[in-house]
Amino acid sequence: MKLKVSQIQKEELSRLMQHEALKEGWVYSQDDVDFYYGCPQNSIYAVKVDNQLAGCVILYRSLGCVDKKPIFSAGLFLVLDDYRGQKTVGPYLWQQAITAQVGDESIVCFHAVPLAVEYYGRLNFRKTPLVNLFHAVKKEQLNEEAIKAAFPLLENGTLKVVSDHDIHQYNNQLFSGDAGRGLREFMQQWIKRPDAIVIGYYLQNDLQGYGVATICNQAAGKITYRISPLYANTVKIAQCVLQGLLAIVSKNPFSQIQLNTLATAATEFGHQLKEIGFIESGKNFVVCNQPHIICKDAPILEHVFCSIPLEYPHEVIAGISEQASFVPRSKNRRANTLTPEEFTKIIQ
Repeated sequence: MKLKVSQIQKEELSRLMQHEALKEGWVYSQDDVDFYYGCPQNSIYAVKVDNQLAGCVILYRSLGCVDKKPIFSAGLFLVLDDYRGQKTVGPYLWQQAITAQVGDESIVCFHAVPLAVEYYGRLNFRKTPLVNLFHAVKKEQLNEEAIKAAFPLLENGTLKVVSDHDIHQYNNQLFSGDAGRGLREFMQQWIKRPDAIVIGYYLQNDLQGYGVATICNQAAGKITYRISPLYANTVKIAQCVLQGLLAIVSKNPFSQIQLNTLATAATEFGHQLKEIGFIESGKNFVVCNQPHIICKDAPILEHVFCSIPLEYPHEVIAGISEQASFVPRSKNRRANTLTPEEFTKIIQ
């Protein structure tokens, strides 16, 4: 078996994202493929077995940092069915594309499905207190009465299309400092997607929150939208932005709307999701090689109602204090500096 890892080609990424990922329940559109492939902070690697495509993984380097320590995220870790369970292809891909590329002083934070938490734990990426809950609503389940409240706000301009400048100014205040710079820059790229619907809530011409809807699946003429992200000053404003996005999306042909949120059913926002028709159907755990710096009570999270895509660093990273306490990497070596032999032993 000859293994090789290299930068992915766009047609390879398209095949994996739009066909193979569906087997995992992950849905992506061609606009997603274009964005992921073109995002300058992304390094996307393909693994090949005897020159046959066998999987991929994304490594995202944020432009931000904490105390001069770089921030990374990993995602879209996908190995084709024929190469799973052998404890060879997946570990080799992760070792070459992630472990070998991330420095000893880096902060690495990403999402893991429940079944993978133990696996990542053995690589020293520990579960944090943050859990992102997956919600979806089908067109026929959407409570139209629940979104009618947005119509007057859209008509009087309280809810309206947001300019790039206003979003940049809002994000500068919300995700301030060096830690937030990467997320601010990412959002400037995300809102320029050709499929992006961007709605903001204004109070006396001052932006108080905004949300973005993009297309994550367009197979067989059935469009699936994702709301990602939604940031707001208050839960009431978040509800208005959500209703505004749904009001606009519902004018287009669609089959389903998806989002990820930290809000549980016990919260006001979680209750609103249920009223609209959203059903919780899964979750992802936030894992990190420095889990002690991630706090579920971080003030930044009071303004995060729907998260950015799971392949990218969580918004909580943008709220980490520059005075955060870090475990020296020399004492916490396994996450990034394993030899191939050590790595294989750990995952077995």
